[in-house]
Amino acid sequence: MRTRDPAASLARFVLLAAVLAAACDSPGVPESRVPAALQMVRGDTQTAAAGQALADSLEVRVLNRGGRPVPGVEVEFSPASGGGTLHPARARTDASGIARAAWTLGPAAGPQTAQGRVRGGRLDALVFTARATPGAPARLVEVSGNHQAGVVGEPLPQPLVVRVVDEHGNGVAGVPVTWECYDEQAVLAGNDTTDAFGHARATLTLGTIAGADVTPAAATFQDQSLEFHVVAVPGPVAEVQVVGDAPRVHPTSARMQATAQDAYGNVVLSETAFTWTSSNPAVAVVEPDPVPSHVTVLTRGGGTVQISASLGELTGRAEFQVRAMPPGFSFVDTGLPWAEALNDRGQLARRVGESDPIHPGPEVFGVWENGAETTFTFPAFAWSGGRGTPAINNQGTVVVHLFQFSKWTAYQGVTWLLRDGILIQARSRGRDINDHEQVVGTSTHGQFYSHVGFVWQGGETTWFNDVPVPTPEYDSYTMAINNRGQVLVNVEPNPWLCRPPSCAQPGAWAFVWEAGRYTPISRPSPACQKWVALDINNLGHVLVRCTLASDEVFVWNGATFTGMALPHASALNDRGEVVSWEADGPYVWRAGEAIRLMDEPRTNRTSMRINNRGQILLNLPIGAYLLTPLP
Repeated sequence: MRTRDPAASLARFVLLAAVLAAACDSPGVPESRVPAALQMVRGDTQTAAAGQALADSLEVRVLNRGGRPVPGVEVEFSPASGGGTLHPARARTDASGIARAAWTLGPAAGPQTAQGRVRGGRLDALVFTARATPGAPARLVEVSGNHQAGVVGEPLPQPLVVRVVDEHGNGVAGVPVTWECYDEQAVLAGNDTTDAFGHARATLTLGTIAGADVTPAAATFQDQSLEFHVVAVPGPVAEVQVVGDAPRVHPTSARMQATAQDAYGNVVLSETAFTWTSSNPAVAVVEPDPVPSHVTVLTRGGGTVQISASLGELTGRAEFQVRAMPPGFSFVDTGLPWAEALNDRGQLARRVGESDPIHPGPEVFGVWENGAETTFTFPAFAWSGGRGTPAINNQGTVVVHLFQFSKWTAYQGVTWLLRDGILIQARSRGRDINDHEQVVGTSTHGQFYSHVGFVWQGGETTWFNDVPVPTPEYDSYTMAINNRGQVLVNVEPNPWLCRPPSCAQPGAWAFVWEAGRYTPISRPSPACQKWVALDINNLGHVLVRCTLASDEVFVWNGATFTGMALPHASALNDRGEVVSWEADGPYVWRAGEAIRLMDEPRTNRTSMRINNRGQILLNLPIGAYLLTPLP
């Protein structure tokens, strides 16, 4: 067996290598195309906006072992980090051994890398670096701080943070951001330009009003705005308030409530029961309620009382006056602030509100019955608005007077039947209506500042301009009409037209008109210098009041006068009962006796009424009440 000599083999290998090397460098032998090295030519360490192409292409040179360029070699270009694209992804080297590719950066700001390598070769790739900067500011985005909960009057736990970004979502530094506070009581402090990461921050100290969805602030960039919503919760309990509909008359009851409030008046919800007390059990007492924050107050009499609710060391109080309703009557709180007319069915009529004299609006009247009110609306008038009063008969038909005033004319008005919207008289003041829908009133009829009474029925008007009085220059005023068609007419000399000698002495006269015939009402007493008729019942009895030197009230039955100690009477019914207001409260005259209804000097005097059932309309500062005599 032949054995190989290791030393001889090594010698042969070295000799072969030397021969091959000599052959490569020999003149007339083709240049080697084997890539041996990659060289970075240009394109490294560039900067551009994210998502944009770099200014210079990436260039690599392929060299052979001898350091000479190798043309026709395919080089692959690809992103390494940060994304982006290279075009072309594969390029062949030119005669100088250079391959080129354009690099479009990825969307994220910051360092990015790309690489170039010989396709299919074993050479290490060349790595190019670039920095992507944020692009132009494009939109405003919310970062944090929205929908927080905070205590009123205190700073929110977290700041409000927004970010201005480019089209790829990269934060842009140095961009102006405007902060706006919607709550005048809140305090907002923020930076007006974005930081290095595109953030803008603001701190918000809440206002004093609690709420479940408060929008206190907004950040604005260009025409974009972001609102911040918060829940503003009340602070700690600072005081106790007692609220509710306190009982104002006796006998009655009412439900009152206590609320725990913070220093700014916001209600603090609490499950803790309040401790309730009454300062005057003779006027009102308290009874427990299933709801811990409520109590039932029962009246025991008239007077002043203080209802208190305590929670720990805090106490709230409500003091009010209870008016004792008169014995012998039941009463109904109508729920109306006032009423002006009453019929035998217990219906009430009123003008719902006052119009604006400068910009008059629709006029609204209401009819109340058994706790419910029906309203009727009239269109606005061109004149300046004024106060109007209604009257109602036992069929529920209402006559409405709208009192107007213009600087160019005397007091004027319009009178309507509310039920049908029928205009009775322009420039008139309707006063009363009976069950036959006969309406009486006074009109600025004829000469300037001349007033003439009238009675209207079914479109026909009769004027009271033929009253038998000593002077031809007078004003007649109608006051009331009963179901017999009898009309009260008061007459006075016209101060603008009357001249001596017929008007040498001022006078006044009162008449009952019926079917064209005037029956004078004589002087009630020698002390009367002037007297007026106020009301007439269905028996033809007249309520008469003296004025000037004497201040007395009488009922005239057509022949004799019956005096009563009620100088300010306003209405008379068929039972001979009269209602009146005095300095110490409202009264009713019944069976020869003046009965004080209650201790209330602030009764609305002009609208006390009494019907033929003995029901009394009583307007108190706390509302309108209907008193019904008990059997």
